[in-house]
Amino acid sequence: MAHVSSRRCASGAVDSRNMIRKDHAPQGVEEKLDLIIEYLRRNDRRERWRVIGGTIRSIISILPILLVLWFAWYLQWHGKELLQNLTISMAKNMSVFSENNTNRLLQEFLTR
Repeated sequence: MAHVSSRRCASGAVDSRNMIRKDHAPQGVEEKLDLIIEYLRRNDRRERWRVIGGTIRSIISILPILLVLWFAWYLQWHGKELLQNLTISMAKNMSVFSENNTNRLLQEFLTR
């Protein structure tokens, strides 16, 4: 059976997360069972954090898909309004641009 190595912090104390020290192997069935229970408890804690991390990653990866679906729905219901507003604003900009250019060309032509 593998032994848990003792971890010592800077002060030299044995890490409390380890149930047994390296030089002390579990002798009885109770100690072995306690060691197995400790390993399972640690694995359960790690697995819980893995599940939480996986859930967060899944939510983050679903957000762009939801955004695309919402945008498609919005275009389906408000697409005509958006196109009308876009067309009107482009027509206004083009008319202002053509007026300015026409006035400039007329002034250049008349000043010659």
